Amino acid sequence: MKIKDIAKILGGEILGNEELDIVGVLPPDENTEGYISVIFEKKYERGNYFAVLTSREFLKHMSFKSAIVVEKPKEKMIELLSLFEEKEEIKRKIHETAIVSKEAEIEDGAYIGPYCVIEKNVKIKKGVKLLAFVYVGKNSFIDEDTIIFPFVSIEKNVKIGKRCVIHSGTVIGSDGFGYEKREGKVVKVPQIGWVNIGDDVEIGANVCIDRAVIGETKVEKEVKIDNLVQIAHNVKIGERTLIASQTGIAGSSKVGKDCLIAGQVGIKDHVNVGDGVILTAQAGVSKDVPPGKIYSGYFARDHSIVLRATNILYELPFYWEKIKKVIEK
Repeated sequence: MKIKDIAKILGGEILGNEELDIVGVLPPDENTEGYISVIFEKKYERGNYFAVLTSREFLKHMSFKSAIVVEKPKEKMIELLSLFEEKEEIKRKIHETAIVSKEAEIEDGAYIGPYCVIEKNVKIKKGVKLLAFVYVGKNSFIDEDTIIFPFVSIEKNVKIGKRCVIHSGTVIGSDGFGYEKREGKVVKVPQIGWVNIGDDVEIGANVCIDRAVIGETKVEKEVKIDNLVQIAHNVKIGERTLIASQTGIAGSSKVGKDCLIAGQVGIKDHVNVGDGVILTAQAGVSKDVPPGKIYSGYFARDHSIVLRATNILYELPFYWEKIKKVIEK
């Protein structure tokens, strides 16, 4: 693709050679002939590049053969990447190795890949793509234009919305972790609920979302979930919330909309996390979090308090000798 054509699509001003051929996008420190890099950090402004997408403020000290100048290069990066994203063309409707129940309903325009298994009373809408070895249990529903990558298990009684993306190894609708001890024995609580995934949700690899004991486990629209996340039975996740890797959310907890949950956060069962909350990495949430707050630490509390306590803790070594003298008296 000619760089002048990229500039036209992105609505940018082009400087330098307009006829350069661009075959892909690379990070700034790996930029080489044929590739374009996006520059929006000061540390890269003095580099020597083949081609760049950047703002005018970074042009003073860098050298390049060609540059596309825009106001907000970080935002334009999404459009740039989409130009070079490989789109897999799928023509067959149902692969001959797939096993599809006669009682399943699959609309024209859906694709069922090699070795998929579709159980009875499943409904799959047009534009859905199930790649190899996907399992869909009975009474489940997958709405339009959702793509599910290989080795995903969609258990029984799961509803998945439109335009969702579910990555390899994820399991949705497995039994929740429900047990009681009675007379010295561990008794399993039947998990007879379902899972409801909203529109435009993306779920990373090896995520587990358990079905409810009764009622539903719900992930609302535009939620984005990283790899290796556990969402337990009857959990509710509000729209547009982002959840990073290795987070675990225990049963019947509620997370509001527009939250940001960093890596390795643990949320206790039956906890309510308000709208717009930020939970920093490795926070251990044991009680309700009010809307709009930043919580950190274990046990998690207001981030400003944690910072003050941490500063005091690290100052203690400087006062230890004085403290010992006071104690000895």
